[in-house]
Amino acid sequence: MAWSDETRLTTEQFELAGRLILNDLPVRLEAGPWWAYRPAQEVVDYPRALLSEWPPELVVAGLAHEAAEVRFTGKAGAMATARWIELHADHSVSAAALTLLVNVVNDMRVNRLQMARYPGIGRLFRRLYGRGVELEPMTDMPGIRDAAGAPLHHQFLDAHIHAWTERQWPGARAAPVLDRPAARAFEDTLPGVQRAAARDEVSGLLEELTEDVLPAYRLLVTAEQEARRQAAERARSATKAPDTSDPGTTPTEDEPEPQDASAEEAPDSPTGASASDEPAEADQHAPTATTRPLQSRRREGAPDAPEDRAPSSVTQGERRRWSRRQVRDRVLSSTGESWHPGLISYLRKGRGPQIDYEAFDYLTAVRKLDPLIRESIHGSGRRRGLAEIMDRRRHGAVDPWRRPRKQRRGDTGEIDLEHPERLITDPASAFLRGVRVAREDRQRDFASAILLDISGSMVQRGFPTKKFDRLVEAAVIFIEIHERLRIPYAVLSFSTEAVLHWRFEQSVWTAAGIPSEAAYRPRDHSQIVRTIYKLDHRETDDAGAMRRALTHIQPQAGLKSVIVITDGISSDPAQLRRVLTDLDRRNRNGPGGQATKVLAFGVGVLRTEFERAYMPRIDGRPLGACFGEIVHDSQLLPTLIRNAVDQRIRAA
Repeated sequence: MAWSDETRLTTEQFELAGRLILNDLPVRLEAGPWWAYRPAQEVVDYPRALLSEWPPELVVAGLAHEAAEVRFTGKAGAMATARWIELHADHSVSAAALTLLVNVVNDMRVNRLQMARYPGIGRLFRRLYGRGVELEPMTDMPGIRDAAGAPLHHQFLDAHIHAWTERQWPGARAAPVLDRPAARAFEDTLPGVQRAAARDEVSGLLEELTEDVLPAYRLLVTAEQEARRQAAERARSATKAPDTSDPGTTPTEDEPEPQDASAEEAPDSPTGASASDEPAEADQHAPTATTRPLQSRRREGAPDAPEDRAPSSVTQGERRRWSRRQVRDRVLSSTGESWHPGLISYLRKGRGPQIDYEAFDYLTAVRKLDPLIRESIHGSGRRRGLAEIMDRRRHGAVDPWRRPRKQRRGDTGEIDLEHPERLITDPASAFLRGVRVAREDRQRDFASAILLDISGSMVQRGFPTKKFDRLVEAAVIFIEIHERLRIPYAVLSFSTEAVLHWRFEQSVWTAAGIPSEAAYRPRDHSQIVRTIYKLDHRETDDAGAMRRALTHIQPQAGLKSVIVITDGISSDPAQLRRVLTDLDRRNRNGPGGQATKVLAFGVGVLRTEFERAYMPRIDGRPLGACFGEIVHDSQLLPTLIRNAVDQRIRAA
C-alpha cells in the first residue's frame, strides 16, 4: 500500500494513542516542531504537521521511540549527557556536534531496550528506519544535507545508523555513500559504537564513546571546519565581495555570546535530551566488520578533505562558545528548533516577514492563534476544556442557567421555593432535603495580570524582531483565554515605567456563562498593541512595574496571578526581591483562596541572574509566591503562556 493510500490519524486519535504508549511515564504530550524529549519540562514533542502526511505506523513508531527515551534515558541520563558534553566541548568540536553523536548512539540503545520489553515494536521501528527518517536532525553545522555536501561527521553518523539497521533488519535501508575520511573513521569505530550501544546505562555508553569513538569523530569535525574555512576564503578572494555577516549582532535567546575566533560554532538545535543509544539487541549475531560495503563518494586520487564545498552562508564561519550552563539548558530543554545568526542580517535588510504594529489588527492575530486557544478552552481528545471546568465550578453543571452551588441531604419537609412547579410535575422532588453542604465543584474566582517587557532590546522599533512578535502573540493568547472564560484580567507594559492598558474594571460581560465556540465574538484589542509599540522603549524597571501590578490586582477576589515576560535582568534586583518577599509574606498570612502568584518567563536571559531576580531564596528556602522559567526559544513563548494560564486554572 502506498503512503498516499493509507489513512491518517487525527490529532485526537494520535493523542489517545500517545496516552496508551506513554502510559504511566511522567511526561505529557505536546505538539512541537519535531520529535523531541525535553526532560526539564517533562514533555514529549511530536510534529503535528506530519500527522496528515505520515501513515499511522510511522507516527506511532516515532512516539514509541520517544517513550523509550523517557523510560531508558530520563532526567538522570540527560544530566549525565550534559556533563559529558560540558567536559569534552572545545574549539575543535562544538557542543551541538557532541550532542548529535550521543543522541544517535543513544537511539540505538533505547530502541534495543524498548524492543526487548515490547517485541512487537520492532515491526514499527523497521518501517521507520527503513524509510530513512532522521529522528535526530543534523543541524549542528550550517549547510544542506545532500549527496554532494553532507559534512563528514554527518556521513559518519549515517553510516553507523545504517550498520545498526542492517544488524536488525538486513536490506531495510540503503547504504550511504561516504567520503574516504568518513568511511575510514566508520570502520575504525564500528566495534566501539556497538559496545556503547550495547550498554544498559547512559554512563557506560558515554565511557565507551570517550575511549573508542570521540577521537575519530573529533578529527572529522575538525577536517570539515577546515575545509569550509578554506572554501570560504577561496570564494571571497574569487569574488572580492565584502563580508556581509553581522558582526554587531547582539546575542539573543537562540544566539550565544560570541567569544574568541577559535571557539566552535554554537549548536543550532540539539534535539532531545537523549544521550547515546545502544543497538537493538543485536550484538549476539552482529558481525564484527561492516555488514555492507560503504562506497566512497570520491574517486581514487581525490583529496581526503572535502575542500570543494562552499559554505551555505557567509555567517557560518563565525565561531561561538557556549557556557556550561547554556549547554546544560539546551540539552535538557531542547525542542528541535534552530536559529541561524545570519537571520538578523537578513531581517534588517527588509527581506524577512514584518508586521506593521502601528496598524496592528488584533482580530487577524486571533484567527491565526485560534487553534491554540481553542484547544485550551474547549479541550481535546485527551482532556476537558477550561470552559467545561469553569462552568461546573461556577454553576454546578455545564448548563450556565443552573446555579445550585450547594447540595442538600435529608428530608426537611420544606417546599423548594426555587422550583414550585414540582408540586404539580414531580411532588416527590418538590421538598428541600436536609441542610446545604459545599459542593466539590464549588465556585472558584480568578484574576490575572500580564506584565510585558517593552524595553529597547525586546521591541527594537523599526526592525522586525522575533521576540516582539512572540510577545504580542503571547499577549493575544492571554487576553483571549480570559475573555472567553469571563475571568477578570489586566494588561500592563513596562520599560522605565509601567503603563496600564486594560483594567480589571473593564472586564465586564453582559451574558451569563461561557459562550459556545460558535457564538463567541472577540473584542478588538488592536489599540493595546499599537499603543505598546508607540511607547518609549528604554531600560528595564521591573521592580516598579511589579509593585504596580500587585497593587492593581490586590482588590480582586480569588486566586490571583501576575505573568511577567521579560528579556532583561532587573535594573534593581534587590528592590524586586523585596517586592516578591513582601508578596510571599502576605500570601502566608492571608486566606489561601486569595493568594497571588508571580509567574516569570525570561526570554534568552542568563539563568543565574534570572533566578536571583525572580526565584529568590530566603534563608535557603525558595519563595512560594514566585516561579521563573527560562525560554531559550522565543517561538515557544505563546505556548508556554497558554500552558501557564491553563495549568493555573486546572490545578486550583
